[in-house]
Amino acid sequence: MYKRIATVLVAAGTIALAIAPGHSFAAPHVIGEPKIRKHMEFRALYMQSGVWEPTVPRGADNSDDPDTKPDIHLELLVTGVDGNPWGFSKGDFIPYLKIEYTIAKEDNEWYRKGLLMAVATNNGPRYGVDIPMDGPGKYYVLYRIYSPLTYGLVRHTDREMGVPEFWTEPIEVHWKFTYNSVDKKGDY
Repeated sequence: MYKRIATVLVAAGTIALAIAPGHSFAAPHVIGEPKIRKHMEFRALYMQSGVWEPTVPRGADNSDDPDTKPDIHLELLVTGVDGNPWGFSKGDFIPYLKIEYTIAKEDNEWYRKGLLMAVATNNGPRYGVDIPMDGPGKYYVLYRIYSPLTYGLVRHTDREMGVPEFWTEPIEVHWKFTYNSVDKKGDY
């Protein structure tokens, strides 16, 4: 009986902590609807930047000022869909991708561009990077996705286990979104 009461108390404490004022969590903000290209699904989102290991050096966002602190963690989830010809099942992470991003603010000439990194998280691998923003406003983000061959993923070509060639031209996906910079939970 004491074990059961302890379990209930721990669960209640966890719920109370999760909803208590002053305890916020980095909720992801979805950027538009998922897009399907070449038997893959692309989902864009952003959230507050986080803590990395190994430490991502300042300026990794390709900004001119290496002391600029990031405002968001920009992500792209790339997964297989039914019928993927390269052996990735629906929902499987597509590894070894080189992904370039360009993000620009609509009402001025501000922009950032660079490469996303492969990131391991407790809810699955994805591609992302921490970047500064130019304050609240409307933004446009473009991703160029190169085939896994770019970073060395080889494929079987034999009759029994072979898969077709990877795509040769970069795939482009883009979205427009509004950034409000309202959910910052701390200073990293």
